[in-house]
Amino acid sequence: MKFRQRLLLVLLLICSALFIISCGKKGDPTLKTFEKPMPAKEIIEAHHEDTKGKGYPSKELEVNLESFVPSKPVNLTYVPSAKKVYLIWDKNPETWVKGYRIYRKRESEVEFKLIGESILPVFIDNEPLSLKAIYYVTAVGPKKEGMPSDSVIVHPLAEP
Repeated sequence: MKFRQRLLLVLLLICSALFIISCGKKGDPTLKTFEKPMPAKEIIEAHHEDTKGKGYPSKELEVNLESFVPSKPVNLTYVPSAKKVYLIWDKNPETWVKGYRIYRKRESEVEFKLIGESILPVFIDNEPLSLKAIYYVTAVGPKKEGMPSDSVIVHPLAEP
């Protein structure tokens, strides 16, 4: 087995394992947090502790959640198979990112369409690839979606 084939097989196994671990009742890792409305602002109160472990509250700090916009996901890569496309990217550095949205545009389509959401930096497009497709991913914060990742172009696998 050639190195590239081994690498693709390892990536495929990793994606499958991550997908199985993250599956919910419906078999798809989805962002349940998108369903809950969030307030536009949060009030945060911190406590200062002295050397004896006793603390006193700080002043209240108002945080505007609209200002939390995640950075764009990086290193989007893919592993095509005959019936699926596995997408993998680096986890965003922001700890408050709620998840990711995955977009696709097929060769015959004019616009990108939202095809899914994931709480992990991995996604499996279960629709067979018959035409060239372009994918990109965005990270989602408490209130806003970040900039799109660089796109990847995926060509259908040639018939053996």
